[in-house]
Amino acid sequence: MKRIKLEQYIAAQTQYSRRAILALLNANKIKCNGKIITDITTEINPNNSHVIIDGQVLSSAPEFYYYKYYKPKNMICTLSDPKNRRCLADVINPLPAPVFPVGRLDRQTTGLLLLTNDGHFSQAIIHPSQSIKKNYSVTLKTPLDQHTVNRLTAGIILEDGPVEFQDIQITDSNQMRLSIEEGRNRIIRRTFECLGQEVTHLKRLSIGPISLGKLKMGEIMPLTRKEITTIW
Repeated sequence: MKRIKLEQYIAAQTQYSRRAILALLNANKIKCNGKIITDITTEINPNNSHVIIDGQVLSSAPEFYYYKYYKPKNMICTLSDPKNRRCLADVINPLPAPVFPVGRLDRQTTGLLLLTNDGHFSQAIIHPSQSIKKNYSVTLKTPLDQHTVNRLTAGIILEDGPVEFQDIQITDSNQMRLSIEEGRNRIIRRTFECLGQEVTHLKRLSIGPISLGKLKMGEIMPLTRKEITTIW
């Protein structure tokens, strides 16, 4: 088995968050093969590493899980919420192992969300160097005009940098499909706000070759081996 980050190994078998793992590292409470580990980027071979975290022995290679989920509107992409709003805990808790979302969708956005406990798989999707397209359906409050389409095609510069869309297709007078390779916070909504347009509905249709398929809103299903290997 390939070497993986110790953080990934621990997260796949425990409920510890990244912050908790960092705290344990700083407290010298994580050992691998008898040696105290202090660097969160440390890599290990799960097949021959004996890891002890705060007295708990993690001796087996982690089992990774991969799911796709059709996120509904008004769900928050966090594992808990202090205001007791609907969040991903409702979806994740019944699963056989803890998983986390790959990137996020804002509260009002619906569509495809990937869930996994494999940090390398997650990074392969969200890291800009991988150039993986996310395809969206956008519905606007008012009809599109050619000026808006031209500006989208040329590219927009927001306060946090340029935005470049691909695969722009007009599907109705106030609807379109487009792709983007990055995932800055509310980047699509902010782009249309910059153009004087209001997004009334935003839905993510696919991430790279992985699409919603026949999923219904609120449903979750494991990724197929083919879907995983197209990314990984």
